[in-house]
Parts: sequence; structure tokens; C-alpha cells
Amino acid sequence: TTTAYSVIADELARRTYNESGDYVITPFDVSVKESLNNNKGNNGIFNVGQFTYGGSTPSDSLAIYQISPGKAFVRGYEVETISSTFLDVEKPRTVKTLENQSIEYNTGPTLSLNRVFGSPTIGIGNTYVLSLRNERVGTSQTTAPGKEIGVARVYDFRLESGSYSTSNTNL
Repeated sequence: TTTAYSVIADELARRTYNESGDYVITPFDVSVKESLNNNKGNNGIFNVGQFTYGGSTPSDSLAIYQISPGKAFVRGYEVETISSTFLDVEKPRTVKTLENQSIEYNTGPTLSLNRVFGSPTIGIGNTYVLSLRNERVGTSQTTAPGKEIGVARVYDFRLESGSYSTSNTNL
């Protein structure tokens, strides 16, 4: 039903939105929770036999979005909640498998080296580091020359130009 008050409220909301747009006074924080408590530390909200706030049966395939109290102006109208809101959400369970596919992986800047002896241990998920020195490789292949000026993790190592050469044919 349209009343004189609702017409005034709509006009004030329109002007507020035109002047300020949408904005938040007190943020609505969102956290994702397990719906079913497995009693093993997953911190699920509901036990077997209970129902969620949305009326669903808690399960491993159901998550709960907990939205904290907050206040905002949306399209010029004041929106405020004074307690948390809980929304039931189905967890995505669709799986697509791709085999023998390359994945572009960008970790940041690259470093070009020359006169490399040996090969670093490479890969993701390891803790190996490579010592970066302030002098070129000297005559000894067992003792690193100069002073260490940094360390790096190596994710890829390949020859870009030139050719491999070695005096040891047993390698």
C-alpha cells in the first residue's frame, strides 16, 4: 500500500542514493562454517538430528555462511541486522579432471645465470634454497667463492641458449 509516508521515504532514499551511492556503516563480516559437527574438530554448527536455521538437515555436503550484524545503505534505504544471519549453501562437488595439461605458473621475476656448475634441486613444495654469491665460480667446484648475498628457491631450470658440454662422458 502506498502512503504519503512511503512516498516521502522513497524520495529520500532516491536522493540519498543519488548523492552517496551504496555504502557500509558497519561491515557485514562473512565466515564459512561446516553445517554438520563431526565431533572430530571440524567445528560444525549442528549435530545429527538437528536442523539448520534454514530448515535443512546438516550434512557433509552443506556449508553455512555466517554473516555478522552490520549496517549499510543500499539504494538509499537503511539495512541493519542486529544478530548474525546464517545461510545454507550446497558445497560444490563437481570435479573435472584434465590429464597431461600444462599449467602456466608465474612466481614473479626470473633470473638468468651463466657458468652454472651442477643442478639445483627444483620443485614446488620443497625447502631447498640456492646460494647467490657475489663472485663467479672459481677453480674449486666444491667450495663456493665470495660472499653469500642472497638465497632463492628454484622452480624451473633450463638451458635457453648454447649447448651442454662436459669433460666427463660418464654423466
